[in-house]
Amino acid sequence: MFEAVWRIRLVDGPVPAIISALALIAVLGLVARTPRGRRKITLVAGVAGAVAGSILGWLLWNQLNTFTGTSGLSDRLLLAISLAGLGVLAVIVSDSRVRRRWIGVVVATSVLLVAGVAGVNIQTNQFPAVGSLVGKTVVADLSLPPLLTPTFRGDPSEWHQPRSMPLHGRVGSIRIPSVVSGFSVRDAVIYLPPAALVAHPPRLPVLVMLSGQPGIPTNMVSTVDMPTILDRFARTHRGLAPIVVIPDQLGMAYANPMCVDSPLGNSATYLSVDVPNWIRAHLNVMNNRTKWAIGGYSQGGTCSIQLGSRFPGLFGSIFDVSGEIAPHRGSAEATIAAAFGGSADAYEAAKPRSLIAAGAPFADTLAIFAVGATNSKYRRTAATLESAARVAGMRTVTIVAPHSGHEWPTVGYAVEHGLPVLCRNWGLE
Repeated sequence: MFEAVWRIRLVDGPVPAIISALALIAVLGLVARTPRGRRKITLVAGVAGAVAGSILGWLLWNQLNTFTGTSGLSDRLLLAISLAGLGVLAVIVSDSRVRRRWIGVVVATSVLLVAGVAGVNIQTNQFPAVGSLVGKTVVADLSLPPLLTPTFRGDPSEWHQPRSMPLHGRVGSIRIPSVVSGFSVRDAVIYLPPAALVAHPPRLPVLVMLSGQPGIPTNMVSTVDMPTILDRFARTHRGLAPIVVIPDQLGMAYANPMCVDSPLGNSATYLSVDVPNWIRAHLNVMNNRTKWAIGGYSQGGTCSIQLGSRFPGLFGSIFDVSGEIAPHRGSAEATIAAAFGGSADAYEAAKPRSLIAAGAPFADTLAIFAVGATNSKYRRTAATLESAARVAGMRTVTIVAPHSGHEWPTVGYAVEHGLPVLCRNWGLE
């Protein structure tokens, strides 16, 4: 009954525009309520608030990288309108004649606060749809096909699609238990391409993909819409595409165990032992390491380099989308204290460049680095890590998303253009 309501988008579509319009009406309403003698100073306060909001958005997202994105028009507009209104409020609430109209002031204040929160939410994507506000996922529980069904044993390139093959893959959420690691996790998301859903499926390659932080595995579905990109690829490749597993590497949206084993949780063991063991036990996948890839966005991209270079016997390809130069939880000192027992050497050893150097030479590892064109910080990081990977013997590919920064559109572009590179490497053509 409420399914349509749960799916209403909060980060794109008409909702941000509606909130912006309501916030602007609230600001104009507040100005109209201001006594005529104070309207000039009220307008000045409003303009100052709007300018401050624009600058604040630019600093938080584009310069300080407080959130995982570069500020765009909709979120910066919402923040500017919100602070403009709060600037107006700061002036008019001091006037007793306005304070007596408290109902209108309270309503306007509430709308403006919602606008500011909505602007932040557009970039963090913490609540992409209405359902996420109340814990309702947009991804249904996954029903896995029987693993014991006789499978096609040859190479996928020799497989012929049956007429009964579905047009679309299957996506759903499922819990991947932390049997060995004991790591506290949320449900993973799995994508099975059409070729995996027939009576005699071929064994397929695996892409383990990680969301950013803050985040949840369903971000790769609700924001990037990976299933649609994968379905589109499969449609022109006889139903063939990788099986994609999106596990929870965080534990909680704002947690960051940094893909190491530490007092923050055994995230590395979960991703390198529990998840692969579950995949092999439940999915028709190829076992050759060259047919497995690990990727991710932002914090997840950092994890992909850490784990891909640390466990080359498990992952033959790495897909780093806007990963960071080093894992971190605040300052370097705080990071070292929280996860590395106070050892600066242990922290250095966990950095992507250190792990790449320690694992060299890499004879047959593919490393794809994707980054947004407008974010200079992450372009420098990608260039540094790509150079280190190439020196260590990896075959490297760089993808630059035009007109995009450290944000979700970069992920969509990276998946769209990185998937064919991975599939050529796997022989899925």
